[in-house]
Amino acid sequence: MTPYNMCQQSIALLVENPLLGNDLTAFAQRFSLSPSHFQKVFKQYVGVSPKQFQQSLLVQLSKPKLISSSLLDCSEALSLSSPSRLHDAFVQIEAMSPGEFKSLGQQLTFYYGTQQSVFGLLDVICTDRGIHYLGFQTKQAPIKILQTKYPDARFTEKENDTLLGFDPFTENRPVSLHVSATNFQLQVWRALLNTHSSQLLSYKDIAIAIGNPKGARGVGQAVGANPVAFLIPCHRVIQQSGAISGYRWGAPNKQALLAWEQAILSSNIDS
Repeated sequence: MTPYNMCQQSIALLVENPLLGNDLTAFAQRFSLSPSHFQKVFKQYVGVSPKQFQQSLLVQLSKPKLISSSLLDCSEALSLSSPSRLHDAFVQIEAMSPGEFKSLGQQLTFYYGTQQSVFGLLDVICTDRGIHYLGFQTKQAPIKILQTKYPDARFTEKENDTLLGFDPFTENRPVSLHVSATNFQLQVWRALLNTHSSQLLSYKDIAIAIGNPKGARGVGQAVGANPVAFLIPCHRVIQQSGAISGYRWGAPNKQALLAWEQAILSSNIDS
């Protein structure tokens, strides 16, 4: 079992039942490792200890009001200091041109493959100008949808872990995105880039922040259509009630990402 596989399985188990983290020895034995080695590998790859990740999950479960009460006033949401604007600092978005749509992809080449990450295997699709799709694997292969949408494009498969070349959750590298998007979707996605780790917003918050206070429904649709997991951090958008749901790649993945970001933040504050 690779370190990635161990971390993926550990995170999935903790999301399903955080109390498993109470007994580090028993948890480590699931992977035939000593407690010290298990903790060392988990922290090296995930960035926090199993206990820190567990504690963040337990906060989500035992104090849901903390989530809803952490919604920021939208006047602050998009006026963050530059050190906090992590995504905005290294992610650039470019939309496909109308001509690329109309030509059914005649001038486009899509490269596709998979990428290992601490949260699971990712599907990756890129053009020559950037990442077109990045998401957790699902039953519906995104490349098949793309082949239907752009039947005249060229499609080239790449070896695993070579197309992206790094774990996007744990390595902050400058990336360019080349996505299919309307102007409104771009507004919403760029607003998400201005959020910071562990910040939670509602659809209404984003609608107000982009100057369209009655556009919460449209914001919800734009968030749901986001084709790039984590790099466009739509996982930070939750219901007004504080409920964690409505994620394109499943609520467990959303819960894991939110808990992980909070654990990373708490770890940095403590240190």
